[in-house]
Amino acid sequence: AGDIADPDSGSCVFRCLDVLVRSSMRLSRHGIRVVFVAGNHDTIEDGRSDTTLSPLRSLSGVDVIEAPRRIVLADRNGREVQLLGLPYVSTSNDYNPATAVVRECDDDGPLLIVEHLCVRGIVPGSETNDMPRGRNVWFPDEEVAEVARRRPTMVLGGHYHQRQVHRTPSGLEMQIIGSPAILGHGEEKNSPGFLIVDL
Repeated sequence: AGDIADPDSGSCVFRCLDVLVRSSMRLSRHGIRVVFVAGNHDTIEDGRSDTTLSPLRSLSGVDVIEAPRRIVLADRNGREVQLLGLPYVSTSNDYNPATAVVRECDDDGPLLIVEHLCVRGIVPGSETNDMPRGRNVWFPDEEVAEVARRRPTMVLGGHYHQRQVHRTPSGLEMQIIGSPAILGHGEEKNSPGFLIVDL
């Protein structure tokens, strides 16, 4: 759900991409589809809409979502599950998240939204205070809540480093994935990890 590496971080960007390429290829060989959603720390603000994830676009079995996009997945029983990626809204790839939700979520069936936006009601941590990058664009809570009333919907959120379940002002429950590592002194009380969702 975003924030692999700051593009201006030097050689560590190459090391991160090397790990992602090798991991993605290994997962693809086992028939596991890989989806990356760009975050604010992935964005390259050069007017070309590229991110640190852009080199992964050419890999088979890998989807890189750098602009709002819906893709079709299959659950373990072969039924269709739609995934809507809402990446960070960069200045070079500007979009309206509410409009994207309304445009992309008019079908039936299960929906998984993976987003990297600011969420109202979450107390920001070090991701905002110690390592801010980019601008605040808000998750379209009311529009997603309306979609969730019509079809089964799960929302997985990036951006925030503390793993949590958050209830938005409209009553929508979000799973905030959190960071897999402690990234600074302000995160000493965080419990790094990852989230496994069985569709």
